[in-house]
Amino acid sequence: MYLDTDNTLLTAKMPALDHEYFQSIPWCAKLLAETDVVILATPSRQRKESTEDELVAVTLKTDKTIRSWLTFYKRPAAGTIRVDEVYNLLSLGPGVNGYAHLVAGGIIGVILDECMGFLGLINQSLGVEGAGGFMVTANLKINYVKATIFNY
Repeated sequence: MYLDTDNTLLTAKMPALDHEYFQSIPWCAKLLAETDVVILATPSRQRKESTEDELVAVTLKTDKTIRSWLTFYKRPAAGTIRVDEVYNLLSLGPGVNGYAHLVAGGIIGVILDECMGFLGLINQSLGVEGAGGFMVTANLKINYVKATIFNY
């Protein structure tokens, strides 16, 4: 489970290597240094005894697939508790290719699905009304406009 017994997000297992990796990239470090940023251990990257999240925590957590993944959000403005956006930094390897240097569309779908789940978990941990309970994706429609190109 992503939430501790007191309904707070588990953050103690932050992979130091993911955080260090993105801190070493100047534009990422600048984003992460903003005063209103809350950095989380990416929930589905933590292996669980139940085998929940095995796809992202094991299969896609290699030097050839998704090397590093860091999740963060901006603290809500005073008087509000709802978070409307979650940000994710990923370092991808050649194992996510469809064609050379193009991320496979299915991988993009997995990443977007995980990000939507993180947003629900964050709001659940903040006590947002209506956020919480058992969450699964009922529908995910992606209109690909351009290929996601990357160099590894």
